[in-house]
Parts: sequence; structure tokens; C-alpha cells
Amino acid sequence: MRELIQRYHPAVLWNDIDYPKSGHPLEIMAEYYNAVLDGVIDDRFGVQHSDFKSPEYQTLDKISETKWEECRGLGRSFGYNRAEGEAETIAPDELIYLLVDIVSKNGNLLLDVGPEADGTIPPVQMSRLQALGTWLQQNGEAIYGSRPWKRAVGETAEDIPVRFTRKFRSLRHTPRSAENNQHDAHVSRSEAGFTDLPAGKREARRMVAARRGCSR
Repeated sequence: MRELIQRYHPAVLWNDIDYPKSGHPLEIMAEYYNAVLDGVIDDRFGVQHSDFKSPEYQTLDKISETKWEECRGLGRSFGYNRAEGEAETIAPDELIYLLVDIVSKNGNLLLDVGPEADGTIPPVQMSRLQALGTWLQQNGEAIYGSRPWKRAVGETAEDIPVRFTRKFRSLRHTPRSAENNQHDAHVSRSEAGFTDLPAGKREARRMVAARRGCSR
């Protein structure tokens, strides 16, 4: 690990299954911070100190002041598992919703992709990545560089679940439509008294109006 730190200066020191006590993990951490001033360390060294939590296949119920990331695979395994198909792999809409839910609660999503022996990504996994990428191309502003709002969860007047994020003075609210599994992120600037809407998004205008009447 010292070689990794000295040669590559990783932005994240991500350990797993604890660190041997004979390896002096606190000394390793000190050497890492001295080498990478803005580096961060996960909670899997077997000591009390960490910069973020990393639960597996678990999300949080509310916003965490401490940074965290859910660690999980697209399926039920870390790595390629030929026994996993559509039924064992997270659905595209569920993956999008999972990301939005995590980010709204001050978290990151560490998503494991399991390539086959020749390095190719199985089609069942590729379809999920493409769906998430397509959504992020349109709605990434609600994710990248965002922060949690004063609350993460809400509902519209039509009982559609909503997740909130913010960036600068703008509030992003991402609804989940049960009818068409759409998760379009919308922007409102209540301080300035106006609303930003993506071009051609009639649904966006309806959702912005509904957000003002959120029941939660």
C-alpha cells in the first residue's frame, strides 16, 4: 500500500475487509494524508477513523451529515457471474432512482461492473449503464456537483415521489413517474421568483407547479 501511495497518489484510499493490525493502519493513513493533502479514506481499515462510510447494498433513510457511498454491483455479485440475468440485475429505472435517492442524502454510488473473461461487459449490464448514461446526459446538473437540500424526500400533489438536491441558489427536484418510469430533473429558483424549465418539457411545468403543493 505504501508503494501505491508513493507512486500513484490515489484520490481515494479504499480498503476492504479491515487492515492487518501488524500493518499499522494509522501510520499508513498518516503517510497517505501527508502525500495526498485532499485525499479521503474509507471505513474498512478496522479502526475508528474514516472520511466516509461505505455500506453494501444499503441506502439511508435520511440525509447524513457525514459523506457516504453505497457499494453494490449491478447484480447480486461483485464481478462477473454467468448465472445472473435480467431477474438478478437491477432494472434501469430502479438504478436511476437509486442514484437520485443516494445523492439527495449526501451519498455517492459506487457501482460494480463485472466484465467477462475477454473484457467485454455483458449486455444485461451494458443496457443498465447506457440507460443511466442517457439520463445523466439530460439531467446530470441535478447530480454532478450538487449538495443535499434541507430535506431529501417529498411527494407531489399526485403522490409521485420526489428527491431534492441543490446547487448554488438552485433547487433540483427529481420526480419518479409511476406511469412511464421517467425521472426528469427540474430546476426552481424560488429566491429569484422564477423557474428554469428544460425546453419542450410540458411535464416539467406540471411537476414544478405540483412541487409547490408537496404534501411532505
